[in-house]
Amino acid sequence: AGGEPGFVRAAGVGGGDLFFVPDHEVNLWSVVTSEVKPSVMEPTLAVHWLAIDGVQPAIPSNPGEADRADAPAKRPRVEPVEVHVKPALQAELSKELQLYYDHIVAT
Repeated sequence: AGGEPGFVRAAGVGGGDLFFVPDHEVNLWSVVTSEVKPSVMEPTLAVHWLAIDGVQPAIPSNPGEADRADAPAKRPRVEPVEVHVKPALQAELSKELQLYYDHIVAT
């Protein structure tokens, strides 16, 4: 295909084939010193309050009462399942490591 990089086939380990796209080197200095193209659009910032003190304000960006009524119903409640939690294991240090730790903490 025109202009698109193609895969190169190389002998892989174990007799299999290895396919890769060759990389071209980029001079980092030319990238850093090149002229920056102007942005297509100006950056914008929009502020949106989803809820204030737990109350959703009636503004155009928030859904109204009619929109909430059309919303799909909540997922059905799932019954709790008993979970078995294993107790945490205590890590034990050898005497040498404990002496080393004590020495490091003391200094």
